[in-house]
Order: sequence, then structure tokens, then C-alpha cells
Amino acid sequence: MKNKFAFVTYLLFILLVSSCATLKTDSKSWTLLIPLEAKKKLTVNLADTSAFNVDIQNPTKDTLIIKQPNTQDQVIVNDKVTLSIPAGNHLEILNVSKKTIKPIVRIFDHKAKVVSAVSAF
Repeated sequence: MKNKFAFVTYLLFILLVSSCATLKTDSKSWTLLIPLEAKKKLTVNLADTSAFNVDIQNPTKDTLIIKQPNTQDQVIVNDKVTLSIPAGNHLEILNVSKKTIKPIVRIFDHKAKVVSAVSAF
């Protein structure tokens, strides 16, 4: 009985470890996987308002709009873009579709804490 319990525990542990998936990430970057519901926006900036770089990937055929102060809006549909955000600015990712989208946002070359918030637009 004791051996069966140990065997079942071992199998459950192996199953748990093998089912955990992680994204391949760079140790000097921060990856956000925050689901955006329809008509919501994700705002990203740094705590000290310094400059940073960002990769944004939209893995769906739904529309995301990228807004930055003093620049033209960018539309992403099933694509990936890399942006450089100057000091003092922030980034807004708007979900204008009717479905929830889970964009992959990777922030790199940053020196302060990443601050993100989801809100309605």
C-alpha cells in the first residue's frame, strides 16, 4: 500500500512538472501575458518614467491599436512590432475587437519597475 501511494505521488509530480509550460525569456526582460477583454486597454510605463524598449506580439487575427504620445497610432493584426518608448512617455495597447485577446508584451532595456494597468477606454 505504501509503495502504491509513493508511485502515484511520483506520477502526479511528474505530470505536474511536465504540464507546466514557460515562455523562453531573457533574464533582462519582463514579459506580460495579461488578457485584454473587448474595449479595454493595457497601459505600460516604468516607475521612474525612464526610456524602455518593447516587443508586442498579437497572435490572433483580431485588432490591437498601439498608442504613444506624440506619435501616430499603429495597428497590429497577427503580427509583432518592436518599439522604443522615450523617457517620460507611456504605451497603451487597445483591444478594439469584440473578443478577449492575450497579447505578448516583452519589456527590455529598462532600469526601473514595470507598471501596468488594465482599464476601459
